[in-house]
Amino acid sequence: MRRAIIVILVALLGGVTAASAFAAAPRLILVDRGGLSRPIVLADWSENGTLLTEWLRAHPTSHARIRCRPAYRLSFMWGPEWNDYVDSGKPFRAIRPRDTDAHGRFWPAWRGHSALLDPGHGVLLGARVATPTQLRILRRHGVPVRVASGLVAGCKTVSD
Repeated sequence: MRRAIIVILVALLGGVTAASAFAAAPRLILVDRGGLSRPIVLADWSENGTLLTEWLRAHPTSHARIRCRPAYRLSFMWGPEWNDYVDSGKPFRAIRPRDTDAHGRFWPAWRGHSALLDPGHGVLLGARVATPTQLRILRRHGVPVRVASGLVAGCKTVSD
């Protein structure tokens, strides 16, 4: 009996934790810059939560590995106003990075270097090697996860 109660409590706590993580996910993520012809909006709340929680499982990398690499800006739209925005049917094309203060970066795989992701806010700070799950989510929404060329203006080489 005692074992059954422990199993039930663990299951309940796990459900609360999963629900909390889902509720804490950004409602929308806007991906722009880096040569994209138009911004891309990730609007699946569950996938957005997974994208960020996967960051916790990813391996950290040094800042030297991101210098001069092409990157996409990530703008995170949090809060009930973004739920209302989605529910109202307003067009995603009207969303701008300036609509939020929460920005990060995604560096696609490039010249033999792994793809990296840095949410850039809250407790999720620092570039980490993108996980296969993160790459699947980004690819599914049309974000290039590998690029053949490109360099940040003013850079000549990549420093490892």
